[in-house]
Amino acid sequence: MENQMIQKCFQFRTDHSMFRLNDSTDQNDDQLIELKILQDSDNQYSSITWPSADLLCRFILTNRLAFIGKTVLELGSGTGICGILAAKIGAKVILSDQKIETFELIHKNVNLNNVEAQYIPLDWSRKIDLINDQIPTNIDYIIGSDLCYEDEQQFEKLLLTIAFLIRNNQQTSIPFYMTYHFRSSNYHIECLLRKFKLQCKLLFHSENLKIYLYEITLI
Repeated sequence: MENQMIQKCFQFRTDHSMFRLNDSTDQNDDQLIELKILQDSDNQYSSITWPSADLLCRFILTNRLAFIGKTVLELGSGTGICGILAAKIGAKVILSDQKIETFELIHKNVNLNNVEAQYIPLDWSRKIDLINDQIPTNIDYIIGSDLCYEDEQQFEKLLLTIAFLIRNNQQTSIPFYMTYHFRSSNYHIECLLRKFKLQCKLLFHSENLKIYLYEITLI
């Protein structure tokens, strides 16, 4: 029997307490965007929207002037909500996920919100996926929310992927914006950064939810 799809409505408003990028300095810019997102009732990790996605969506919307017309690659898209919001404000979006079965869910959510976005399969542990011709080499931003939640190996695969994508890009100064829900003190993303010659900057955090927004770039 097929899993039941549940539609939820999400509203995002410009957050004036949010970190602002240099390319987005209009303090009077006030936007409200509503998205309709289908979620799978089986509650698998990739089929529902997690709180970290809310923070990343608010960051993108608040800095929408910096994202308009830019090429954005989202890793671990899941329901696609962050990439869909970026597309909604005018970015050129490529959604990706390592699970092929999420494609149908992403495709439905893209159509439900009347946006255009490309989808590609991207498994961080498969080098053949990383050299996929569908991944452009003119990316402006890489984004992702709550990509690591199980073990340190996930962090390592993620950072290896980020380092490869940035170095393979035409401009190696592109940032990776990631929201991360801190769940365990047994490992930290910072301890693996230097291994791949990456650095991170904490841009924003929600203390009550323990959700952090990082900017990761090459050293």
